[in-house]
Amino acid sequence: MRVLLVDDEPPTLTGLTRLLSSRGHTVRTVGTCAAARAVDGNFDVAVVDLHLPDGVGDELAASLLTQSTAERIVFYTASDQQALKWRASRRGTVVTKDEPITVLLDALEN
Repeated sequence: MRVLLVDDEPPTLTGLTRLLSSRGHTVRTVGTCAAARAVDGNFDVAVVDLHLPDGVGDELAASLLTQSTAERIVFYTASDQQALKWRASRRGTVVTKDEPITVLLDALEN
């Protein structure tokens, strides 16, 4: 599976890249909304943080889906903003970073 990973936390990018690559996925990482919008290629799924330095993940997700950059979205976030998570859930699955990593893997692979 081709995965676009959008997060501004280097440890998250590194850890998820290693994990997903070890499971046979091809991973491209970026740290901002602007970088995600500029990516060439199509991805099976984009894993998007809701809080990014230059924007909000649910708005980025709308762009990625409209531009056909990603076929689907999984949000991976530490946000405690219920309204934001609810808005995001209209565009994709929302997984919080305090949940077991298996929840994220299930959302990606099933």
